[in-house]
Amino acid sequence: MNQKTETLPQTLARIESGFSKNDFAAIKAFAHAGIDPESLQPRINILTYKAWRAKGRQVSKGAISVRVTVWIPTTENGKKKMIPKNASLFHESQTIAQGGEKGVKPEAWKNEELFREGSYT
Repeated sequence: MNQKTETLPQTLARIESGFSKNDFAAIKAFAHAGIDPESLQPRINILTYKAWRAKGRQVSKGAISVRVTVWIPTTENGKKKMIPKNASLFHESQTIAQGGEKGVKPEAWKNEELFREGSYT
């Protein structure tokens, strides 16, 4: 499926399906940003902006994405190959419920690696 034309539920289903070798890159990046690696679960509490929206959560104002290079399987001229793609990921602690109370601070708002300074003062 073309990722540019898929719906939010399709995006979420694609992300939640199966184990990915890209999980390690996401865990390493968020661990470097100060989140306990034992609590990190890619495709569960580490998702893209679009996937968080599909789950009914909103990435908070001022949140800084963690960018990782992921490898996407594709077929070209009948040959299977992997192509690199940059992904911007957010941890659940950088999100709040959609339509929730105004001014609610996300859990990780004090983490300089995950939020811009002055976002919530």
